Amino acid sequence: MKISVELINSYLLNHLSTENLAEAIEHTEVEVEEILYADKLDSKIITAKVVSVSKHPNADKLNKVIVDNGTVNIDIVCGASNVTKGIMVALAQVGAILPDGSEIGEAEIRGEISKGMICSEKELGWGSDHDGIVVLDPSLLIGQSLCDIAKMTDIIDIKTPSNRWDYLSYLGLSREIAASDEGNKFIEPEPEKITYKNRELVDVNNIECKLYYSVKARVKADSKSPRWLVDNLQASGIRSINPVVDITNFVMLEYGQPSHAYDAKKIDGPIKVRLATIDENITTLDDKNIKLTDSDLVVVDNSGPIALAGVIGGSRTQTSGDSTEILIEIANFDKTITRRSALRHGLRTEASARFEKGLPLKLPSLAANRIIELLKDICGAYDIEANEQSYAPYPVSNLGLRLRKAEKFIGYKLDEKEVMNALSRRGFNPAHFSFKKEINAHIGKPYMYGAQLETEKLEKFDCSLLTSYIYSKAGLDIGRTAEMQFGKGMEVPETGLKPGDLLFLRGDEKQEDSKIAHVGMFVSAGKVLQASSVAGKVTFSPTTKFTKAKNFAGAKRYVDNFNHIISVGVPWWREDITSEADLFEEIAKTQDYNSMPETLPNFEPTSTADHQLLPSLMQLREKLIALGLMEIITYSFISKEDIENTKYVMSRHLQIENPLSSEQDYLRNSLLPSHLTAARNNLSSKYSAFFEVSRVHEKLVDGFDENWTLGITTWGDSSLLRLKGIIDSIVGWYGVGLDVKREDNSNVCISGRSAKLSKGLGYYGQIKPAILKSYKINPELSFAELNIKKIIDNNNLIIAKPLLPYQIIYKDITVELPQEVLYQDIAKNLEKSVLGIEFLYDYQDNDLKDLSRKRITIRVGLDLGPNPKTQDISTKVGALAVSLNSIQKSKVL
Repeated sequence: MKISVELINSYLLNHLSTENLAEAIEHTEVEVEEILYADKLDSKIITAKVVSVSKHPNADKLNKVIVDNGTVNIDIVCGASNVTKGIMVALAQVGAILPDGSEIGEAEIRGEISKGMICSEKELGWGSDHDGIVVLDPSLLIGQSLCDIAKMTDIIDIKTPSNRWDYLSYLGLSREIAASDEGNKFIEPEPEKITYKNRELVDVNNIECKLYYSVKARVKADSKSPRWLVDNLQASGIRSINPVVDITNFVMLEYGQPSHAYDAKKIDGPIKVRLATIDENITTLDDKNIKLTDSDLVVVDNSGPIALAGVIGGSRTQTSGDSTEILIEIANFDKTITRRSALRHGLRTEASARFEKGLPLKLPSLAANRIIELLKDICGAYDIEANEQSYAPYPVSNLGLRLRKAEKFIGYKLDEKEVMNALSRRGFNPAHFSFKKEINAHIGKPYMYGAQLETEKLEKFDCSLLTSYIYSKAGLDIGRTAEMQFGKGMEVPETGLKPGDLLFLRGDEKQEDSKIAHVGMFVSAGKVLQASSVAGKVTFSPTTKFTKAKNFAGAKRYVDNFNHIISVGVPWWREDITSEADLFEEIAKTQDYNSMPETLPNFEPTSTADHQLLPSLMQLREKLIALGLMEIITYSFISKEDIENTKYVMSRHLQIENPLSSEQDYLRNSLLPSHLTAARNNLSSKYSAFFEVSRVHEKLVDGFDENWTLGITTWGDSSLLRLKGIIDSIVGWYGVGLDVKREDNSNVCISGRSAKLSKGLGYYGQIKPAILKSYKINPELSFAELNIKKIIDNNNLIIAKPLLPYQIIYKDITVELPQEVLYQDIAKNLEKSVLGIEFLYDYQDNDLKDLSRKRITIRVGLDLGPNPKTQDISTKVGALAVSLNSIQKSKVL
């Protein structure tokens, strides 16, 4: 983009030299590619008036022109098609040197003498147009040197980043330069504000067009574009066409908002904005006929398309110098559709380059005011009718900023006052977030159902907009509706509420599964802030009004505290600022990159455990496959139904904002739902056990937790015993010493047939029939979920003992004991008395009359020295029997 140094300076309080301006621009994200210094025109290039025009006697395409240079009439041979009697032109007299270095002399052309040359834009260095001559303002005096009239300005060619639409406007670039240049100030044009009629005159497809302004006016047919307007357009590489089009192009350069002018008399009937049909086509302003597709957004009248929306207008309704009634369209078209249409048809224009970046909804109204002001000044516009059609609220963005985190990110100490002042210069609105102040600021404001976040200063609220807006001031997006807010956050008990926690009510007191209909914010003991439809305003209510209600749905927490948060209001033109990290970049810019300390950041040594984990997981897979298990890979996403079927807590799952399908709404925090689905689909397989190594995610109050998990599923007879054997193998491979604790209150496993592993290593058990039934699984099924990273990272040191030079005596012992006694209880009891213990078998329950008891046989290893005697064996076994009998209600047989 080429920018005029003079025009940029017109928006700055303190004007900058070309070099200083280029340096200031480079302090932003904009790159300066080239500086084009202006060449002053030769004083022999003057204004002249065409006295007469006649055909050249010896050439069909040339004219013999007589011009008045203020002193005498002279003959000129000219080939331009737009030369006519009475116009003011730029005359390069004999001896004049053009900007490209060419010298003009007297010449004979096809037998006629030409004493100079009438100049085009290209020959004056004003642009690239060489098709016609420059037509000057007729009010200029004849014979004036053009160097005294035309203001030649230096040009800076810049390259803008893709995420900053405002850098494609003079106001946006000037605003950023002023913010970077301390002591300078941005001067924004203040056109008269127009009152718009909110009538739907245009039938708009509001999905692809969220805002449509139309300005209809009458203009004088003989109006001309002033020199300043033409010069500024030419400086940016845009040629002058007619005053109305020149105004729309200039406002596009100034504000960054494209607009399009139609000749209102050429429009056939009412206008619509819709998607094109595959049999439609349009002839564009540059006389290209293009075939449209059903993915193109078009503006149409009764006769068909009159513009390819956001890209280019059609030739059928274009304005001309004779247009006296115009309709100007200032709209907000969908950025994706605009970009794809421009690429599809090879029509990248100044308008599409701006629309495809995504323009803010507040911009069209500002541009419309400026266009109307210029139409009045330049074209004498009257009978002006301005209309607004809005289909979306203006977004208001707030972010939370933690200065200590910013210091850690940037790498040096920040002065809080300086940071807040610098952000203010850039248009941000920083303030210390005070929960109490925010609460008090909203008390008494009116209630309105369906209230929208339309302006920076909200006056009306419904319950969910109130809670959403207060949290947004702290930089947290908890959702716009009560239903969305209930789906986020961490569930908290009503006895442990903190200020800021939200309380929810369902819409139906009788149905627990009805939708969330109301929300309030806990303020302190006994007090909740809510926008009440009954009271008709924002007010305090007793906490018990929520907690004691039959339709109370629960409470959610989104942040532990609101301390040390700076609430930053993001200006409407900075839609690229969407996170706290974006604010860190803005702070770095405000501190000046050149002021940053020239030291390398202190990179702390990082653990290589994650790099070592992957080879270990590969070895684990090979060992499990060797045990006869099949490896599976499942999606990390599960449905709401999966969570409900497995009795897991919904609030501990991360919800996907844009799921691919309804079956993939949540990130799983357990492999069980995926394994039950896989087992149902593989019951007829030759395998009856499989495993998966994958990550699971659990939602926390301030984020989420991610862990490597091993899931193992077995089904069929004795599935639990087989699963236990696999787990024993795994802990044996890694030398993990652990305790197994029977788990009787598991939500998913049968009571008495499930266990938890110590040290948070996981659990295993036989799945309840009710859960299996919901997945249409008939056979017995057992499942284990292990924190495999903890198991692999286990630091237990395995110490090899020297081999004994004599044989160990093994003895089998049968014990009768209560069912609840675990094998590990026996092993712990004997571990200091024997060299080893091995479980052999147990007896069926029906072998005993008392079903609360069981019998097991174990084999123990005895160290009795090199020459054991029978008496020694009996003594040792007797001692073991005493030890075993000490276990609760145990009896050695």
